[in-house]
Amino acid sequence: MNPFIENALRRLVPVLLAALVPVLARWIGVDDATRLVADLGSLIVAIVVSTLQTRQSRQEKLTGLAMPAGSTENDVKAIVKAGQAPSVSTPKDEVPELAAGG
Repeated sequence: MNPFIENALRRLVPVLLAALVPVLARWIGVDDATRLVADLGSLIVAIVVSTLQTRQSRQEKLTGLAMPAGSTENDVKAIVKAGQAPSVSTPKDEVPELAAGG
C-alpha cells in the first residue's frame, strides 16, 4: 500500500472521530470517551489498510494469472498501474482476463 495513503488515513480518521468525544463524554466521561475514540480510530485504520492490501494483492495475483508465461513482476505491476488488471471480483472458477485499453 502507498505509505502516503496509509499515513493520511492514520491522521484523518482520528480527527474525524474526535467529533464523537463530546457526545460520548456525556455518558462515559471524557477520559473514557477519548480512549474509546482513539481505539476505534486505530481499529478502523487497521481494517481499511488490511482490506486495501488484500485487494491489491488479489489484483496482482489475478493479473499474473492472466499474463503470458515468462512475464516478470515488473510487467504485472505495469499492467496494474495502467488500469488493465482483471477485476478483483473475478470468480475463483473463471480464468482472469486483462481489461482492454487503459
